[in-house]
Amino acid sequence: ELKRVFDVNTIGSLRVSAAFIGNVIASDQKKIISLGGGMGTLTIGSMFGGHYFMKMSKAAHLSAMGTLQADLDDTGIIVTMISPGRVDTQLMRDSGWTGKAISAEKSAGLVMALIARLEPEMKGRLVMYNGTIIPW
Repeated sequence: ELKRVFDVNTIGSLRVSAAFIGNVIASDQKKIISLGGGMGTLTIGSMFGGHYFMKMSKAAHLSAMGTLQADLDDTGIIVTMISPGRVDTQLMRDSGWTGKAISAEKSAGLVMALIARLEPEMKGRLVMYNGTIIPW
């Protein structure tokens, strides 16, 4: 199970990014975006127990994409991980979270709006859908 979760959350992001680097370099926007998650940070991930594989894979994802940004710094590409927020999903419900959650549709709209207005200081960082940089 650990391998499958890492393949999806960490390795998959790197493979997709690598496959499209040439296209991104040739594009007008020069952005590589992946969905990151606060579960991969010590500040948010430690707020509740369980979900070890998810948390480990998300932490590795943050590290990998930050490293990709360093490798691509001289290309003008912005690599950013965006946290979609507390989205009403089965995983969120299974985590024991009882607070507010937003719909997947609302989250997607907020993520798209953020992509349109990325700033250079967001390079290699995990950014909340509202533009707040999340320390990890």
